[in-house]
Amino acid sequence: MVCIRMTSRETSPAEIAAQIRQALKRGGSAEHAAGVQWFFKEEIKSHGWYTADLRRAGGRKETQ
Repeated sequence: MVCIRMTSRETSPAEIAAQIRQALKRGGSAEHAAGVQWFFKEEIKSHGWYTADLRRAGGRKETQ
């Protein structure tokens, strides 16, 4: 589950972006990230998210 902290004070875009990056790193699967690499010829950086889970996490944030 992705949780982005919003406080009563004004949150800067940089702070929101940092929170999103941290949530992406925490929420993925290292095993899935390693398994995805075989599909690509060149090395990629995967956080190990399944597409459906990522879409659900983004949708929850949008509705909050």
